[in-house]
Amino acid sequence: EGIERFVSDFTVAALVPHIDKRIRSLNQQVTAVRKGFKNQFKSWGTSLFGKPAGDAGRDGFMEGTAASGPMYLYNATEAQIRMLADLAFILGDWELALSHYKLVQADYKRDKAWRHLAGACEMAALCHFMTAPDSKR
Repeated sequence: EGIERFVSDFTVAALVPHIDKRIRSLNQQVTAVRKGFKNQFKSWGTSLFGKPAGDAGRDGFMEGTAASGPMYLYNATEAQIRMLADLAFILGDWELALSHYKLVQADYKRDKAWRHLAGACEMAALCHFMTAPDSKR
């Protein structure tokens, strides 16, 4: 009973507030990178004309082999969006998680990161399932 009370107190007093703070921080970072006219224009140009020539040198992105695909380090925008979506999923904010999984899917498609795309699609499907009004959980 003592361990159960400790875990419960730790979760309520420390873990959930820490995750909530991390979600707010990541959301601010992602918003700063993804919002604004300049970034929307750059995104629109990329969708029309493909990846820019210097795309492989962007922060946190590493080209991989044909078999492994590209890799995203912790400081890559894509990795931060995915972490934000995963944390929202853990806390049960299915709508927030779904919106970020959809947001990062376009980046994974652009980079031909098929394994990352598959994982984001699976998590988006779980979010859809959890938000379905008639789902029997």
